[in-house]
Amino acid sequence: MTGLLLLCLALGVTLGEELYPVQPGREGPVYDFNTRVVGGSNTEIAKWPWQASLRYNGGHTCGAIIISPNYLLTAAHCVNGRTYALFDIEVGSSNRGSGTVYKLSSIIEHSGYSGSSAGFPNDIAILQVQGSLVFTSTVQAANLPPSKSYNHDFHECYITGWGKIRGNQNSLPTTLQEAMIPAITNSECATRMSGINGASIYDQHACNFDAYASTNACQGDSGGPMACRASANDEFVVVGIASWVITGCTGSYPSVYARVAYFLDWLLSNGIPL
Repeated sequence: MTGLLLLCLALGVTLGEELYPVQPGREGPVYDFNTRVVGGSNTEIAKWPWQASLRYNGGHTCGAIIISPNYLLTAAHCVNGRTYALFDIEVGSSNRGSGTVYKLSSIIEHSGYSGSSAGFPNDIAILQVQGSLVFTSTVQAANLPPSKSYNHDFHECYITGWGKIRGNQNSLPTTLQEAMIPAITNSECATRMSGINGASIYDQHACNFDAYASTNACQGDSGGPMACRASANDEFVVVGIASWVITGCTGSYPSVYARVAYFLDWLLSNGIPL
């Protein structure tokens, strides 16, 4: 069946241990907790130094985005219902298992997040690390949108992560993946999602879609960045946090992200310096 897929890899101990919660009124798997970039290619962390791996019980489960030496962002569904003590983050390396690991001291999950509502609203969470990240050429804070109204016709957008390369397999890449995918308007996103039960698109969402390539986020990419720039001379800005796709990660439908600009006030209200 066609359903919604949250892009998180809740691996526990064994890769491929996927959860398929069924939402009321639907049959079969609606989403699970595993994700990667489908149709991407190997890349270097120095190009995307804000990319981090969020690990659960020592294994990659989601992406995360460095926003300061003390804080990162991820998707709420990556941490929902779990204690911070079971998570850590890995930064500074293109290859999983070769970076620097930091424990967490707290998680702030958006109180409005709902994994049982159409469109999975408010899918954002703040991770606080113990101590401070040491910034280097491969560990840096992302540029965030300067205002809530931030919106551009972007020159190019990229997604990155260690999620699945193919929707029909459970293994994850060791090396960080990247893929260029055009951003689309929310209106186009909603139109392309029409007829899919529960695939609601709100102002708090951002979408990307490539009509000419089978490129998509997938399980394990959740919580990772959608980074865009308005021109080739501009710096990249992280405009979205990977949230969900349609089951299968085939690229036939858009990928959906939490729109970072929409949540700037929420970040400030939680003491996050911007």
